[in-house]
Amino acid sequence: MGTHSIILLAIAVIIGILLIKFVTKVFFKVLIFLAVAGVICYLIFFYTGGNKNSGEKTFMLYSLQEKYCTGKMDSVKCECIINPLLNDLRGKYKSEEIAEISKDPIKTADVLVKLLSENRTDIKACLKGKNAEHAWNEFIVDVKSLKFGDKFRDAVKAIKP
Repeated sequence: MGTHSIILLAIAVIIGILLIKFVTKVFFKVLIFLAVAGVICYLIFFYTGGNKNSGEKTFMLYSLQEKYCTGKMDSVKCECIINPLLNDLRGKYKSEEIAEISKDPIKTADVLVKLLSENRTDIKACLKGKNAEHAWNEFIVDVKSLKFGDKFRDAVKAIKP
């Protein structure tokens, strides 16, 4: 091997090392970018509950139904308060309208206040028949404690215990 070949081999090795160094830098940058993107996607779609409702909130009466009718199973509140309110809601609004109302806490509060005031006498009569008048006050306190922002809290203040 001549000097000329040794010099070319040394230059080729140096260029090869620099090329490998450059490719690994780019590869690791792409790998880090993909890892960060993967973590963000996981947080958005799975850790936060996913996109099962496509960003839409469910109407709060459905949450209260889950709490009283399936969660801790308060049969009096379920039978005398939640079910009549849900029947009235479903009778007045289509499911698309309910989904649209659910997106805005103010509209939700207005509809809930309207439903409560319209059904108040029937609800109280049912509770009185079951000797559970206290359940109305407990339910109103629960509704007022829901955290949907200041405007929601102001609208719900109209509900009388």
